[in-house]
Amino acid sequence: MSRRISHLLLQAVLLLLCLACAPTTKISASKNPSYNGKVFRKLLIEGGGSNIQQNIQLEWTFRSLFDEVRIPVANASQLFPPTANDSPVDRAKMMHNAGIDGVLLVDLKNFRKDTIYHPPTSTEQTVHRRKNGTTYVTTTSSGDYTEHVEVQDHGLTLLDAQTQQPVWVGNASTSGDFQNNDEKSFFRSLALRTVKDLAQAGLITLGAPLPKK
Repeated sequence: MSRRISHLLLQAVLLLLCLACAPTTKISASKNPSYNGKVFRKLLIEGGGSNIQQNIQLEWTFRSLFDEVRIPVANASQLFPPTANDSPVDRAKMMHNAGIDGVLLVDLKNFRKDTIYHPPTSTEQTVHRRKNGTTYVTTTSSGDYTEHVEVQDHGLTLLDAQTQQPVWVGNASTSGDFQNNDEKSFFRSLALRTVKDLAQAGLITLGAPLPKK
């Protein structure tokens, strides 16, 4: 097998790995001990970024996941839509009437994209022997590929709807290949990890198993 063919095969494998690799999210969070034993029954999901359309997509991605695990939620963009005269609304009253006891705020803190080229670092040749005694050589090269990395940093806060006190606060970082994953995939990864952490903290009770992706 020629060196060129081996190199092309390696590039094909790397491409398949990128296609199969979904964004991943890491969260560092803390819980207010005053709320030990508190379980929230219905949450309001509220995106806090400067881009309204992005907030709406974020809220719907979270809502879709909460629907899958059978936890009632509402979207802030639906419950409190902007009005023509921008008249103030009684948020507390509207949330009470909707049965909402917790507010999950998701704020975009930082966003960046990087294209990183990894130059060739080494080439390894391996001699293989066939059963008939003949041999052939394969060549494996490392490096010589480009990563397209996107990182989104979010702040997460779960508030008690009645007292407006923080119950759970976290910082999340989601990273992945932006050429092979759309924005919804990044939000989905964030939502999965957030719901998992809230469930582990005992703040919500899943009505169905959390999906893997």
